[in-house]
Amino acid sequence: EYLDSANDPANPSLPTVIYTAAEIAALEDFNAVATTTYQYERGDYYFGTSTDKRFAGFGKVKETDPLGSISYKYFHQGNATSSSDGESADVPAKMGKVYKEEKYDGSNNLYHRAFTKWQEYDLGNDRDFVAKIGATDLRYDGDSDHKDIAQEWVYSTAAGNLATTTQWGEVTASTTAYDFSDTGSDKRTTVTSYAAKSGEETAFKSTETRYDQDG
Repeated sequence: EYLDSANDPANPSLPTVIYTAAEIAALEDFNAVATTTYQYERGDYYFGTSTDKRFAGFGKVKETDPLGSISYKYFHQGNATSSSDGESADVPAKMGKVYKEEKYDGSNNLYHRAFTKWQEYDLGNDRDFVAKIGATDLRYDGDSDHKDIAQEWVYSTAAGNLATTTQWGEVTASTTAYDFSDTGSDKRTTVTSYAAKSGEETAFKSTETRYDQDG
């Protein structure tokens, strides 16, 4: 059983036993020379209806590498939105998607934080298209200041094709959720068109055009 930082059960909402990989060891001559350990928290079970129920995964996973560096990943689970962790609009279709990542060194100094925004599009007939529409990446050097970059994506929901990619370059990003403001003139945008067949868009690119900050 996993315990959280307060020494309480880390998965009190799980109604059943879930087997996990607690550690992975690299062996040399049958001796462990490098071991990576894992801690799983906030496990949940999704119950939509009597016929729509399933394991929703773990909301937070901690990985400790052989050098003592620690990584955290936070996952959508289709339950209540954990806005304090930077989660936005959690719905069942986003289940299993990573929305936040953090990396610390062995002395618990933060070196990397990233947020990903996912968007659900209802296609009808119980079908959903979940797209990655934004991401911020914050890099630290062991103290509180950081350098940030951001990207955004726009999709054709009918075909699932990537239509526009915007690389914002350097930005000022929020440290608590996906949000940012542009700081310079290094934006680059790529617009992609796709060939059509019988009036419907295919997955084959027809043109790709790139623009700088001035368009």
